[in-house]
Amino acid sequence: MKYAPRKVYIKESGSYVELSYTDFCRRKQADQSYMDKLFIPVQGCLLEVVREQYTDFYQDKERWRYLQKLDTNHKLLSLEGFTDSEGNVIDFVIDEAVDVAETVVHLKYDILKHPNVKLTADGGKQPYFHGEPTQAVATFVFGGDIPKDAVTLNPVSTSYELLSDEDLEEIFNL
Repeated sequence: MKYAPRKVYIKESGSYVELSYTDFCRRKQADQSYMDKLFIPVQGCLLEVVREQYTDFYQDKERWRYLQKLDTNHKLLSLEGFTDSEGNVIDFVIDEAVDVAETVVHLKYDILKHPNVKLTADGGKQPYFHGEPTQAVATFVFGGDIPKDAVTLNPVSTSYELLSDEDLEEIFNL
């Protein structure tokens, strides 16, 4: 870690407990179970998370690094960033001597030559359907009337909430 975080939030009894980094280091040395805990950096703090959140966080971070590297290597740029000192969008003059469409077609990457195309529908695999329940453990089918002795179950929430930095600051009093 490049720097010591301001605070560390660990989960105890289902809620987060705030610790200083020094206290966290002491606990970590005294209690070996801390070696199995996973943390992600959020706004200069460490936040204990479950493995799925940890994996998602670092996959997103790695994807962002990859895109930044592509940006640097291929000198990609966005025209949205061209503004004058007052914030007005700068108009561009079109060079009609250059056939941009032909240049783009000429330089376009052939996706079928990608080494992982075999993992896609174009490579013969089943297509991916977003939102499809791929890990369902049971399916209930009722053919007619529901029996009188049927048990009513409470619904289980499986939704996630995406929190902004401001939300996290408010929740954890940062």
